[in-house]
Amino acid sequence: MLEPADSTILKRDPRPGDIQAQVANISAALEDWRRTREYTQATEERLAGITVQCARMVESWQQLE
Repeated sequence: MLEPADSTILKRDPRPGDIQAQVANISAALEDWRRTREYTQATEERLAGITVQCARMVESWQQLE
């Protein structure tokens, strides 16, 4: 079961200048979660697929700049 999201994250309105900080915060939270949880093989495969999809989206955005 997922833990409730930190309410301080939900209260903030994302601004372009804050996106990098938000990504860093999410990355740190994910790393903490990874260290404390065990994944099934199916979950690992799904997360790997989502990671690839996100990387492709970021690459396409970078090409538009």
